[in-house]
Amino acid sequence: MNKTQVYLLISLSFFFFSCDEENASSKKNNVEVPEWTVWDLSKYNWDNSYVLNIQKTNDGKIWFSYDNYMLYIENEEVNLHVGGDTTFYEWITDFHVENKDSILVRLDGGRGIYSFNGYNWHMFEENSKIEYKGIEKFQDSYWIATFSAWNPYGIFLYKNNKLEKTELGGFAYSLKNFNDEELILGFNGSVAIVEDGIIEVFNIPGNYEIGPITALERMSSGDLWVGDYLSKIIKYSNGTWELIGIPQGFLIYESDVPQYNEIVGIESDNHGNVWIATERSGLIKYDGENWIHLTPENSNLPSEKMGFLFFDDLTGLLWIGGEDFIARHNPN
Repeated sequence: MNKTQVYLLISLSFFFFSCDEENASSKKNNVEVPEWTVWDLSKYNWDNSYVLNIQKTNDGKIWFSYDNYMLYIENEEVNLHVGGDTTFYEWITDFHVENKDSILVRLDGGRGIYSFNGYNWHMFEENSKIEYKGIEKFQDSYWIATFSAWNPYGIFLYKNNKLEKTELGGFAYSLKNFNDEELILGFNGSVAIVEDGIIEVFNIPGNYEIGPITALERMSSGDLWVGDYLSKIIKYSNGTWELIGIPQGFLIYESDVPQYNEIVGIESDNHGNVWIATERSGLIKYDGENWIHLTPENSNLPSEKMGFLFFDDLTGLLWIGGEDFIARHNPN
């Protein structure tokens, strides 16, 4: 065998190894993950409800909130952790989970935040003048957004069993932690970025008429994409804001609220695709050139009504929460 043949053999071996390594990300326990897997959640509730948050713990479990339930997926099965009784009377709209014995939940209507210590639920913090909007763990603190017509309101930190107000005021409609390197918060027409202990606020030009920001995503390119409750998408790149136009016909509106169609999630996958979940118009994929609209008519989605979107960087799998379902999509 000459040098050229040896070089060719090594090159081919490296190529196939690289392909196997990439394909492994879409496998679970060495079993190929199907393109779509859908779990029906209607048995847990007598009326239509939504999956409103999805998270993954270090043990590989996918946790999600549905109505007043906390559930998780393990070994391809949905398991009930708590809910469906008098524990909570309201929807669980936000939560942070470390493991099954360490959970914080926020209830619909802002009726307090509860913590679970493995045995009992406790009121985490209660203030009759504060409605809690969201929770996000960032580095060594919990960041809590409040939404209230009374003072004090704004963004609070919970650390070392103390609740302290930050310099950020106003109503935050979304919070997202990016690899524990930066925390981004969405307000009405502006975003705040927390990095290296510094808070910087970026105002979106008024001519874009951006409302409350309900979805955030930091792309691998460094660009920041945000979506609002009026189904607008805007990008911040190199100090400039740019409106991203979703193609006409993709967005579905109900007659009683013709403009209300919230962007509930924006995620980017390992191939550079952008995924956008909408409250009433299904799932939208953008590959940098083409837009694809996924609905029950052309995909395995059981409903066009979405509630949350989560991309698992480790496995390369996209998780979609919606009306009475949670779904896993394998874009690989």
